[in-house]
Amino acid sequence: MKGFTRISHKQLIKRFSCSPFGQAYFTASAVLQAICSELPQLHGLCALRMRQTMLVRKYGARIMNIYLIGYRCTGKSSVGKSLAKILGWSFLDADVELVKEYKITISEIVATEGWESFRKKEKHVLKRLSSLDKHVIATGGGAILDEENVKNMKKSGVSIWLRATPETVKDRILKDETTKDSRPSLTSKGLMEEIEETLIYRNPFYEKAMDFSVDTDNIDIENICLTIQKNLIEQGSGKK
Repeated sequence: MKGFTRISHKQLIKRFSCSPFGQAYFTASAVLQAICSELPQLHGLCALRMRQTMLVRKYGARIMNIYLIGYRCTGKSSVGKSLAKILGWSFLDADVELVKEYKITISEIVATEGWESFRKKEKHVLKRLSSLDKHVIATGGGAILDEENVKNMKKSGVSIWLRATPETVKDRILKDETTKDSRPSLTSKGLMEEIEETLIYRNPFYEKAMDFSVDTDNIDIENICLTIQKNLIEQGSGKK
């Protein structure tokens, strides 16, 4: 046609993108794409906020702590840190607090003073920690052997038993570089035999002290935390 200048497809797009309308269009498109790319994350955040709100409705009126109980290497510290972050609470490891307070490793306490002395120090630390609120606290594996410890935990919060098979515990202990200082041998027997015998003895104590249990075998920390939150919410609604 006369007076009509033929332009290429690329030129047309370039002119359109440079126009005010085109710039607005592409800006809106970019924003939309960004929102769509973040939808899974936004969905996760919304779900998290809903769980937090439900937990607050259940426990908000009664200031509390969450205690993670269980044998060595069942995930108490790792899960505790993640759970505390999700809830917006503080995390404390009772064994770490004991070492800080007495300025000596657990292995050194046991070697020089014996297990009875360690248990007394552990009780003192747990009593102090139970006076706090809105903390996730990882307890020592044998803390539940003392009735006063269990009583203090029950009065000031919820106790969650993290469980793992002897095979899982052994594998994690062997991979943990802190075992030498923080996990002295409980008996003179081989590692696997010690784990199995100690669990047989302690399991009734864990069961008596817990509000509920969560298995940690072959499950990532995120899903363990989700299971804990679900159980807390169900307990708050009266479900079992």
